[in-house]
Amino acid sequence: MSRIQALELVTIVVLAHHDRQHLLQRALLYYRSFGAPDKVLVLDSSASVADDSALRSLLADPSVRYRRYPNDRLPIRKLAHGLGEVLTPYAVLCADDDFTSLHGIADCIGFLEDHPDYVAAQGLVYQHVLRPSGRV
Repeated sequence: MSRIQALELVTIVVLAHHDRQHLLQRALLYYRSFGAPDKVLVLDSSASVADDSALRSLLADPSVRYRRYPNDRLPIRKLAHGLGEVLTPYAVLCADDDFTSLHGIADCIGFLEDHPDYVAAQGLVYQHVLRPSGRV
């Protein structure tokens, strides 16, 4: 299965954390710039509605489904409801501050297709810490 075929089978579910609109915008731009599948579901429980015009434009894109939740909604309930809207065989769960490799997504889907007795896969995880000096 090619990477393009694999990506057609996935919905990227972005869990927007409370009032981090700048990170949500960055995540949406990231997935768009790397040719992410046209199925992105944003689950947002921020206290305020997106007020940045660039973010509103990204959320209005036909490839993005945006769902608002009360800001006191438990994350697990938000996720359970959101996953009920996924129409693809696979979903990638990521926070608004995650950068999930599209190659990694395709590799995980390939693994799951080849191993039907598995229900989840995770690739490598790298964590970067921004120091007070601004260096990583």
